[in-house]
Amino acid sequence: MSGRPFRPEDLRLWRLRLERRATALRKRGIPYVFLIAPDAHSIYPEDLPPSVAPFQPPGQIFFDAMQGIDNLTIVYPRRELMAAKGGLDPYKKNDTHWSSYGSFIAYREVCAAMRGLVDFHQIEFRDVEYRLTRDYGDLGALTSPEQPEQIGIPNFARQAASMQIFNQGPWRNNIQTYYSPGAPLSKALIFRDSFMTEQAAYFIRSFSDTMLVGSTIRLYLDAVDLYRPDIVINEMAERLLFSRETDHQIDGFAETYQTDYRSPRGRDALAAMLHLGRGEASLALQIITSWPVDTHLDPDHAFLAARVCVANKEWQRGLAFVSHALAADRRSGALLCVAAQVHLGLGHLDESSRLAAAASIRSPDNAHFHAMEAYIQIFMGRHVEARAILVRASRALADDPHLSYLLSIAALASGDRVAARAALDDALNLDPGNPEFLQHDGVMKRSSGPESDRL
Repeated sequence: MSGRPFRPEDLRLWRLRLERRATALRKRGIPYVFLIAPDAHSIYPEDLPPSVAPFQPPGQIFFDAMQGIDNLTIVYPRRELMAAKGGLDPYKKNDTHWSSYGSFIAYREVCAAMRGLVDFHQIEFRDVEYRLTRDYGDLGALTSPEQPEQIGIPNFARQAASMQIFNQGPWRNNIQTYYSPGAPLSKALIFRDSFMTEQAAYFIRSFSDTMLVGSTIRLYLDAVDLYRPDIVINEMAERLLFSRETDHQIDGFAETYQTDYRSPRGRDALAAMLHLGRGEASLALQIITSWPVDTHLDPDHAFLAARVCVANKEWQRGLAFVSHALAADRRSGALLCVAAQVHLGLGHLDESSRLAAAASIRSPDNAHFHAMEAYIQIFMGRHVEARAILVRASRALADDPHLSYLLSIAALASGDRVAARAALDDALNLDPGNPEFLQHDGVMKRSSGPESDRL
């Protein structure tokens, strides 16, 4: 349950993350709205057992801690949802999510936050007719016998919206795009989780064009640059505020959401990716072993096969796959990074360095690629060059403590214990329980004398 308190480092990391996102969007001229979807027990605290009282909603703590960030508006509609109790239920009785009516209450608060930021059509209560239907919900389906409830499904008399694109990705991820001819000519990009399932019906009728991406905690700036929206909305369940998933991962928007996972080869690719995500690299390798590297191989699938080969240290086979993908001019930061890993495994150090640098240039907002570039420099003994990369990247992408950790390693290798200690402290300040960071901390303490420790 999300009633547990935030640790100070959780809030520090979130603030750095939101500051970076908001700044990146401001530079693109795009306003940023962050909607916290309250958990059911935040709206119905009277149903909680006495052992958890007094209850302080984490969403309120988060809301208060994130104030004052330029180009960011945070919406936490707990008060409005609690006030809505007594008529139509704002939350489903057999589910952890809000009802369609509750999502409308929250939608209305987002509209208030968007006013003056973007052109949109606000759906009013009079525009919606709720039709009752039986639904089992995520909790009702777990009971024996299953417990259905009557819930309201919205019908819209006037404002139409039609789906244009649906693409299913791994881990229940998908993208959906909608067109609403009666709405103002504006585009919204919404990064979402399962709470948006009920709420999307209102948003897709508020803008002429809407893209829904998720479920995800990440904000994909490559999706922003591709879709070029007039506003970005993050919707996130209150309980997911405790997640430490980072934006800085090798897979970008294209790799996660735009790859073909529907064709026969695509279904194999999806199975391989799922194995890889579960740490089952050898099972993923069994799937892609029979794939021929020819003109019929989709470059996206070749990229995935190269990743599988990297995970299994099959460098020569990985080179064939990554070369095929590069020949198709699919030069995303992710592909360049995997190519750098393959050439590093083959001992082609200069080519690996060049590709890693190209990945950082192609995707400058992703710390994963800067870390890879610096790691290769460290591997080559170029500690001064690695420090320069990491100092620059850690300032711009301060929400990734791994950059500070690598900076500490590079500084220590070049003999600067003071800088190494400061960089490691920065990393531990954001992630004090990280095993890698703690191991490096132990190494530094064991290898230093009393005078050095006092430094």
